Amino acid sequence: MDIFESFCRTCGNECLESLAIYEESVRALDKMVPIAEMLAACLPASLPPLDQSDDYPKQICRICVRKLSMAYEFSHQWLGAHSEFNVALKFEQRRKRSLASRNQSQTTTPSHQAKPKDVQLPIETAEPVIPKIEPGVVFSSS
Repeated sequence: MDIFESFCRTCGNECLESLAIYEESVRALDKMVPIAEMLAACLPASLPPLDQSDDYPKQICRICVRKLSMAYEFSHQWLGAHSEFNVALKFEQRRKRSLASRNQSQTTTPSHQAKPKDVQLPIETAEPVIPKIEPGVVFSSS
C-alpha cells in the first residue's frame, strides 16, 4: 500500500530523506550491510520476520538508520565478547577438572616409596690431632 510511502518503518514519523529498507545497505562493522539484514538481526524474535511483500512502510529515516547501525554493532560486539567468555570459561572448567582428577588420583593411590631419613654421620676432623713434642721434654708413663 502506498499510504505509508513517506513514513519511516521504525519510528513512524514522516521523513523527507529516507532509505529503502530492502534495497539499500549502510556501513556497519567496516563493511556494507543490507538494512533489512540489520533490522532482522536487531528485532526481537517475538515479532514476525520482515516481509518485503507486507503492507508496512518500506523505508527508514536517516536518524533511525544511525540508531540501527549502533544497535547492530552493539549486538555483534556483545555476541563476540560472549563467545570469547564462553571459550575462556570452558578452558577454565577443563583446567579445574584436570587439576581435580590429578589431585584425586594422587590421594587414592598411596605412594609406597619410603622417604629418605635424615642420617647424621659422625663428624670427622680433617687433620688428626698430633701432640707437639719438643726436644728435651721427656714423657713418663705413670
